[in-house]
Amino acid sequence: MSNHLRNRPAARGRAGLTLVELIVAFTILLILSTMALPLARVKVQREKERRLREALTEMRTAIDRYKDMADAGKLGQIDPDAHGYPESLEALVEGVTLSSQEASGGLFNQGQQGQQMQGQSGTGFGGGFGGGSSSRGGFGSSGRGGGRGGFGSAGSGLGGGSNASNRSASRSGDGEQKIRFLRRIPTDPITGTTDWGLRSVQDDPDSMSWGGQNVFDVYTRSMDRSLDGTPYSEW
Repeated sequence: MSNHLRNRPAARGRAGLTLVELIVAFTILLILSTMALPLARVKVQREKERRLREALTEMRTAIDRYKDMADAGKLGQIDPDAHGYPESLEALVEGVTLSSQEASGGLFNQGQQGQQMQGQSGTGFGGGFGGGSSSRGGFGSSGRGGGRGGFGSAGSGLGGGSNASNRSASRSGDGEQKIRFLRRIPTDPITGTTDWGLRSVQDDPDSMSWGGQNVFDVYTRSMDRSLDGTPYSEW
């Protein structure tokens, strides 16, 4: 009996965790959770930045294509004060009426047949977009300030444009033949809206207000900064 009583405290001491062990385990879990949360936030922000770049590239490519077609005389009646640029982003989605010469020359028919015109010169879309106007140099060389120049090289056809901004031709109910440059206005992943900042040719390169004459460039209205420290509005 005495031996049994002597062993009871020792057995009771080995059961469960001590207060010190609980504190150590809790501290470790707290440190791990504190490290994991910033990593998750960075991953989410990096994904938003990737989507922002894609949206800006899609819209700027569509603007460039509109400009090149306008300068080549492939569009119908356009505002001369717009300098060949679209009057709004909505115009790229709603479509622009083709010139009578272009409509009768097979652009609409080839678009309906669904032919892939990439890399072709002098047929369909090809040829007319290379080189672009003199005020626009290669797209991507400088998306801001001095102006984006023509999309692709002379006779390069469509070139490596975004699939989401490929042109599509359609015939309206009144018989007009239109061409669309965007399927939809992309959602800004930073602000969560389609309310993009716009700049016209007449605006200063870093202007945060739109003159309304035309759409030369787009930017996000977010005042936040990216992971590399640059403002999103300057992308």
